[in-house]
Amino acid sequence: MKHRILSWVMILALIPMAAVADGGYWEDPAAEGVPIVDVETTDPIAPETWQNPGVSYYVGQTVVFGRYEQDGSAVNGQEPIEWQVLEVQGSRVMLISRQCLAGLPYHQEYTKETWDTCSVRNWLNQSFLYAAFTEAERQAIQTTWVDNGVSQRNRSWSSAKTGGDTQDKVFLLSWAEAERYFPGNDSRICWMTTAAGAQRYRKAGEKAWWWLRSAGKSNLGAAIVQANGGLSSQHINEDTGGIRPVIWVEMGTGTEEIIY
Repeated sequence: MKHRILSWVMILALIPMAAVADGGYWEDPAAEGVPIVDVETTDPIAPETWQNPGVSYYVGQTVVFGRYEQDGSAVNGQEPIEWQVLEVQGSRVMLISRQCLAGLPYHQEYTKETWDTCSVRNWLNQSFLYAAFTEAERQAIQTTWVDNGVSQRNRSWSSAKTGGDTQDKVFLLSWAEAERYFPGNDSRICWMTTAAGAQRYRKAGEKAWWWLRSAGKSNLGAAIVQANGGLSSQHINEDTGGIRPVIWVEMGTGTEEIIY
């Protein structure tokens, strides 16, 4: 498929680096001046009402930002990551990877966990963040106040604890956000990259189920999007599911390369 390639020009947002706990879970940044994006209280700005000089951002658009191993061949280096625009707020956009970039469990052990303490949150904000993005790109990624309250889960699963709200550079969608941003099952269907599929026993081009951050029917499980796009739950240590990272990015920093 041929795509029209457009150059981007960005204004670099100076954002303090997120602290990483030595040998433990990623710690929420506490430094003053860290910009927090509240994803629940600000209504999205319609694309026709906001224009960046020379570039218009809109929901559903594909953005290339960062690089990660995807084709399974380390010889040719990492491949650019394609993201789907979920929301536009002023000069910021909310992005979700178009494919599952990794195959990982929600938590490494079969114990009761919530998003604030699970191992995949730690992986996203440590290993993935530093492997996929340059320093300039990490500075462009906003620290997000992530709502983990009861409004974000399947409300009929009332026995599971929700865990505390978090401040994350990289996170996963909640149950409510999966319904909000992807209103139909077909729109949620996703595939693993070749590298991620090989990591978790799936053939290239095979539909994958992927994790959400919300609690499951109990805290021994977490919410998922099934391979057919439906919403369900899975044991937290199941390792055949995919990871679709979500980020908020301050656009115009010069780190984005192309738009389709």
